[in-house]
Amino acid sequence: MSASTWQRQLFLQVHAEATLRAASAEHDLLLRLAAPDVREALLQCCPNVAELSPFELLKAIRDEFAVSEIVSGFSAFIPGAHGGPRFWFGPTVKESRNETHLENLWEVWLKENWDYSKLQAYIYGMDDLEVHGYGFKPFAQRARPASAEETRERSVYCAVNTLRFGAGSPLYGEVSVVLSPAAAARTTLLAPFDTGSWIFMCNATSGTPPWFHYPHDCSAYNGRRGLGTMAAFEHLWLQNEAWWLRNSSTLPRSLARLLSPFDAPSALMGIDFVRYFEAMPAATLSFETDIKLVIADFSALWGEAVGQLLRAWCSTQRWPLAWALGLNRGRSHGVAFWDAGGFKGTFGTDPFPRFLDPELAVTAGINITVSQFDLSAFDASWESAAASRIVALQQNKSF
Repeated sequence: MSASTWQRQLFLQVHAEATLRAASAEHDLLLRLAAPDVREALLQCCPNVAELSPFELLKAIRDEFAVSEIVSGFSAFIPGAHGGPRFWFGPTVKESRNETHLENLWEVWLKENWDYSKLQAYIYGMDDLEVHGYGFKPFAQRARPASAEETRERSVYCAVNTLRFGAGSPLYGEVSVVLSPAAAARTTLLAPFDTGSWIFMCNATSGTPPWFHYPHDCSAYNGRRGLGTMAAFEHLWLQNEAWWLRNSSTLPRSLARLLSPFDAPSALMGIDFVRYFEAMPAATLSFETDIKLVIADFSALWGEAVGQLLRAWCSTQRWPLAWALGLNRGRSHGVAFWDAGGFKGTFGTDPFPRFLDPELAVTAGINITVSQFDLSAFDASWESAAASRIVALQQNKSF
């Protein structure tokens, strides 16, 4: 991990301000935790938690938040390729293999010489928000970085996995990386919600029309005054609920998921996946030191050639790889943030939602026992899925 002088100073400033705001929000948060709708939601998922006093409940929230993963999702497939996303909206497995760090969007766009006009209104809004909403260093020309040095002053978009969802960050691709807790704690700035939703739904100055209509309150966005860190976040819960509207049951549902037992997690709906805390590490994240785990979408990548490419990459980097069924929707075909509210059914009720790739667990030096039977069973299942995918492709069917 490396951080510029600007990034280090930004993190220290945000953390100092967030510490004061978190403390000032504690009284209102305690009152909210005592509210009947919160207690009813907790009673349904975890009766023992529902019996806690507001002070005890806040301690439980702090304990769980402290160990929540910071995750960043991206596509396994090259944009424009068969089944891939339409636009470059992050790195991919293939183009990341020769890098030494996790690239942010600006780095990818600059490297790929991407045509910014395809998303021009959004790009301007995104640049303005990173500069004025987060405090990152401005480019010499608005939304037009001219060098890798300029792009590395920005950040990778991540989320806090308070949903404890097995697939990590499933709305942004088939692969998620989990940051090391040390890197996350020392660098990450938090926003109370996905700031891209503000660009699309509220930012008239960028020329972006309000195409999408998740219920929200634009006045709830406080910009720099609303940021937090992994150690100062209490105010974010109230701001998140204000943004998504209190009658949406956002806070009760989020807490029920965060505090439910691991062997009986509360069910998730599609809309739950868009209501996360956004996370922006103010640093360049090294592959060697700052990635704890990689997560692959089973339905999209199991038995796929690009899945094997991902396994080879993880082996080279000595990363453990976990497989998760996730949303079980196959290839993502791009960002699914605006589709998630329409997902049918429930998700995330499996008590053990990930399994480790046994070969890569050995490569990564994880202290577990892997037998030859484990390796053979894994290989046989992979080969069977690969053969089935070939047949499905030849018959023009979904696998």
